Amino acid sequence: MSNKVSDVNSFADIRQVVQQREAMRNHLEHFIPKVFSTVVPGARYKNNWHIGCIAEHAEAVYREQIKKLIINLPPRFMKSIIVSVGASAWILGQNPSYRIIAASGVRNLATRFNDHTRLVIKSKWYSALFPGTKLRLGQDEKNRFETISGGHRISVSVGSNFVGEGGQLGIIDDSIDVIKSFSVKELRHINDWYDQAWHSRFDNPNTALQLVIMQRLHRNDLTQHLLDLGGWHHLKLPQVAPVRVVVKFPISKREVVREKGDLLHPERLDESALESTKKVLGTYGYAAQQQQDPVALGGNRIKMHWFGKYGAAPIEYDETVLSFDTASKGKDINNPTVCMVFRRKDSLWYLLKVKRKNLIYPELKRLLLIVEAEYKPNAILIEDKSSGTQLLQEASDLRIYTTVAVEPHGDKVARMELEMPALESGVILLPDPKEIKTDWLQDFEDEVLEFPACLLFDQIDSLSQFLKWQRERSRDTSILL
Repeated sequence: MSNKVSDVNSFADIRQVVQQREAMRNHLEHFIPKVFSTVVPGARYKNNWHIGCIAEHAEAVYREQIKKLIINLPPRFMKSIIVSVGASAWILGQNPSYRIIAASGVRNLATRFNDHTRLVIKSKWYSALFPGTKLRLGQDEKNRFETISGGHRISVSVGSNFVGEGGQLGIIDDSIDVIKSFSVKELRHINDWYDQAWHSRFDNPNTALQLVIMQRLHRNDLTQHLLDLGGWHHLKLPQVAPVRVVVKFPISKREVVREKGDLLHPERLDESALESTKKVLGTYGYAAQQQQDPVALGGNRIKMHWFGKYGAAPIEYDETVLSFDTASKGKDINNPTVCMVFRRKDSLWYLLKVKRKNLIYPELKRLLLIVEAEYKPNAILIEDKSSGTQLLQEASDLRIYTTVAVEPHGDKVARMELEMPALESGVILLPDPKEIKTDWLQDFEDEVLEFPACLLFDQIDSLSQFLKWQRERSRDTSILL
């Protein structure tokens, strides 16, 4: 009798193993736990609905149900294991001749994801599951491996040049690291790289499949760039559901209802840990990285619609004011000198020019002489600090008598915040780029839009200094902002 029970149990166990293998072979979601235990040995796998949801979306891309997919979710929620590693290995198991190109904003991460995918493919369990997928000897490099069937996975860093390489599926996993995301130039470089390099790397543009998975870091990041271009399916998984939402799975048609306030994965990050995360990231970082909404509270404090536009500047003005933010470290690239040229007509101020350059002190004095002669200002505002103090002291020797010492109070963010009401009132006009070509407007707008998360504050300092001077002056005049 005991032998019969043992035989039944053995048969049931074998059937369960066969069913499990069949599920892993047929669907990416069931494949992921084994990938996790292979690349993170010893760690406990914590299953959650979002893993299956991401896996189904990635599988839907391979099955060409979705051609272009963006997935946004917080960091450290297994996105790279599911997509960069798991999906790559599973797809090559389905089709050993498949060609995958993958990119990451950090080079060592791109290499690591390639290493982990290779580790999975070389494992015994994978070979048993997909015996037809084998790596080609001699074509197993750090950032590239090929199968004996002609398939490959090639990893590159976002922004790099990879002429001659291509594929059927392109995966971009975190297009930029957190530090670089504060630079508008870096963001623009990545968006240009996508348009000019990545977009043309597919074997057949008509059938190309693309998957971008990343945390949001900035309102002008790659996600926003692609959404603006249109044609992308967007899966957005914020840490905390801001409203009631029904998340739909594309293959199984399963639905998960997230009520307002529901956490993405409480076992992974509970409310207590989330509060600590909020304190570390601050309002701006939390809105972007955790809520996948970089336009939410905290960031982008200054709105471009606060500025009016002018197509033709007036011929005559009531007064001219220059606002200098002087560098403290000469030609240090992180400390450019800024001179803004404002001219008033009635109650409106026209920003005519922004001169921004890395200067040593003798060049700074020369600039002061040049702009004073060119614009004949009624006032030249100079911050009474560092090289600005020296410039104020020497101005009379240069026969310049319209300088005004402006003493800064508080930090850079606080100074700008104090002048927000005046700025929001719309008294400053910028040139309309459709009618007036400039070499400075784009950089100015970029820094303004980044505030208070900008890396450099030189133009913000020059602007807040001008607004401070005008606000304090307006107490004794009829010129109000």
